[in-house]
Amino acid sequence: MVRSVDARHTPYVVAENTDTDRAVPSPTSYLQKGTTMRARKAISSLVITGLTTLGMAVAAPAAHAGGYGCVGSETSASPLTVPDRYGNVAGYIHEYFDGTDNCAVFVKSQYYGTPTYMELTLYNASGPGKPDNGTYSYYAGPVKVNGVGSCVQELIVEDYPGSSYDVNYWTPQHSCG
Repeated sequence: MVRSVDARHTPYVVAENTDTDRAVPSPTSYLQKGTTMRARKAISSLVITGLTTLGMAVAAPAAHAGGYGCVGSETSASPLTVPDRYGNVAGYIHEYFDGTDNCAVFVKSQYYGTPTYMELTLYNASGPGKPDNGTYSYYAGPVKVNGVGSCVQELIVEDYPGSSYDVNYWTPQHSCG
């Protein structure tokens, strides 16, 4: 609904569906008669510059994507399904490689959100890296080892509430590089 409300007949839009009807300037009211072509070009230039700058800031990707504290790209072996001793899916290993190191996390699906004891160790041909163990509600890790010229594998241990060694799983060797 357009209504003229001042002596110059500047169009205003009446805002509806509000507690009170308020006159809100129409988007075109600023470009009415009397606005010079130079002013219009200046405004257009500022708007285009602002949108271009905003577009570059939003579109810039991260240098190295990753997740859960790892950097690099998720490997083709990831995610690896981890079973528990009852035949259920205990969770998933997500593994990343940054060109030098493999990095892994174990994200649980059974008891997700419930604190349980978890341990994750990542191995390469030289042996184990530093394990991550503790009581976690969502995931264990990240753990890292050098992955150049070596296959890797993980050992996952998780104790469900009131139990122990419900998950004690070795992954097969993978991500050989």
